[in-house]
Amino acid sequence: MATTAVPPTPRRSGTLVRVIGALFVLIVALVLGVVGWFCLHAHRALPQTDGHVRVEGLAAPAVVIRDAQGVPHIRASNLHDLMFAQGYVTAQDRLWQMDTLRRAAFGDLSEIIGPRMLEHDREQRFLLFRSTSERAWNALPPATRDYFQAYAAGVNAFIASHGSHLPVEFRLLRYAPRPWTPNDSLGLGLFLHQMLTHGQYRRQLAREKILAKLDPELTSDLYPNFSLHDHPPGAEARGLDQEPDEEDEDDDDAPPIVRTTLGIYGRLPPKQQKPGLGTLEWFSGGFPGGSNNWVVSGAHTVSGKPLLSNDMHLQQQMPSLWYEAQLEITGAGAASFDVAGFTLPGMPFVLVGHNQRIAWGVTNLGADVEDLFIENFNAQGEYQTPEGWKQPEIRHETIHVRGEADVPLDVVVTRHGPVISELIPGETRKLALACAPLRDPAFVSYPFFELDAAQNWTTSGARLPRWVGRR
Repeated sequence: MATTAVPPTPRRSGTLVRVIGALFVLIVALVLGVVGWFCLHAHRALPQTDGHVRVEGLAAPAVVIRDAQGVPHIRASNLHDLMFAQGYVTAQDRLWQMDTLRRAAFGDLSEIIGPRMLEHDREQRFLLFRSTSERAWNALPPATRDYFQAYAAGVNAFIASHGSHLPVEFRLLRYAPRPWTPNDSLGLGLFLHQMLTHGQYRRQLAREKILAKLDPELTSDLYPNFSLHDHPPGAEARGLDQEPDEEDEDDDDAPPIVRTTLGIYGRLPPKQQKPGLGTLEWFSGGFPGGSNNWVVSGAHTVSGKPLLSNDMHLQQQMPSLWYEAQLEITGAGAASFDVAGFTLPGMPFVLVGHNQRIAWGVTNLGADVEDLFIENFNAQGEYQTPEGWKQPEIRHETIHVRGEADVPLDVVVTRHGPVISELIPGETRKLALACAPLRDPAFVSYPFFELDAAQNWTTSGARLPRWVGRR
């Protein structure tokens, strides 16, 4: 019998395995390459922590010593060099944070991130922080301006000398930070004030809507006036602040407001519920923002010296909003200046801390510092004032948006402040926002040199209330 030889069939599975293996190796190589690139540039951006650095702008050598926790202890022979070195060292650690904070303050985030930040930038442009900081700068005393200029010069010295070794975020977003200015520092102060107080006008509008549905008496129940004296310390431990029993919920005579350790809880009895509002239950507080200070007398401490604890309750973030540092003037004949504590990246001096004589903390009291005014406009675009009809000021703003066309924005400004109706969905009235720092540049003060250098509370105790944002 005759036989026929048949050639073997190619092993396609082996070829597929080799292709998959090659792709896997390629992917691993790409991942390793990206990780290596990131690690290389991230490492190159780390601050120099030893050796010597030649920096133009210092009148005399300055010394920076970092402790085991990385906190810089900055020493210089004069105040100008100390502020210069503080700006330089802070930029070493926090330049990316400083740049994004000033962009958040002035409404420039869309320029580097894109249209997703347009809503935020529009609101910031309506608040006029840039022009407010410029006017405030001209109102500051010459000595204070010198401090800000020295700090800005230190930041810019770092930017200029590390153009190719800046934080990796700048490379990822493919842009370089513009030079730092004293106005940027003042803008950060306004932004901190905004974080602690802004949004009050929204609560005012909410109260207005509730008042339109409820009578004034019930509305006042929802917005009670009370103080901490209504809740003595330790009251919750004695059972004085308890929610009502369920069996008492339908009791019309039960008080509609219950103060608890977490906030203020209210439930209107069913007979007082109003049609169209649904079941009106609300909880104001929860875990609210706030601050507190505690001082323990030396009579109750082992050392015999008082202890100060300050919890500012700001939002958790990474990196922290605060930057710890010590600032000291040294040398023969140098004025006494040695202060340590927390600074705000982008601003000179220590904001919260202690020197060799006094210590201080800051607490946000949540004061009402915003008001809305209903403006009456005529067909000619004028608004009504006690002196007659006047033309408002028009501020022309341009928001640069990454990857898209610029967005023009016109802000109408009356004697009360900017008209912000566009920021309030469904609002048809012309509402002007009045806020002390926007109306009076003299409100933007910066008394921290006097506080950092204070010899005692007799001469310094009245300085802190002059900080930005007071009313």
